[in-house]
Amino acid sequence: MTNDTPHLKKDWVPNKESFDSLLACLDEDRERAAELYVTIRARLVKYFEWRGCLTQDELADETINRVTRKISEGESIQNLQSYFYGVARMLFMETLKEQEKQRQALDHLSLSVPFVEERTETEARIVCFDSCLGSLPEENRRLILEYFEGQGRARIERRKALGEGLKVSLNALRIIVHRIRNELEQCVEKCMGHPVGEMK
Repeated sequence: MTNDTPHLKKDWVPNKESFDSLLACLDEDRERAAELYVTIRARLVKYFEWRGCLTQDELADETINRVTRKISEGESIQNLQSYFYGVARMLFMETLKEQEKQRQALDHLSLSVPFVEERTETEARIVCFDSCLGSLPEENRRLILEYFEGQGRARIERRKALGEGLKVSLNALRIIVHRIRNELEQCVEKCMGHPVGEMK
């Protein structure tokens, strides 16, 4: 697990004006925009949690800060929610590189070849997964992320809500998700050059 996430260097903090600009980009209705903000942040936290980061809240906030800064600088973003995931992916890769630097600073011994190979493959798998996830149609990407969100009763209720929203039974929903998952796994296999394990 990525259990030693380094402390992030924050050289920019959003003010009220820039935060208002972010909300305006999310939705014209202020209340709806606030709801979307909370949802996006929760998904970003889960995104980093799935990758083993113990400071997932800090990473999620930094992701939002970076997107907010781009908006305040006048950058035009076509698909804001997808853009959040792209920034999160880059931030995670930055975190991995920073961790490697910290390990090298603390331990002057050279890393063993098996560890380097394992590390390289792990990073490559993450890059492939994120790339393939980003290549899915937005509705499919959102569906599979929401389908696997939460645990226990919360996950069951979420899946019921997804089925109701799509007006399909839970069995039909499972089939839809299974097809999307297969498509995602095939994409990762092709990217990696060999089969990958099943998503849980």
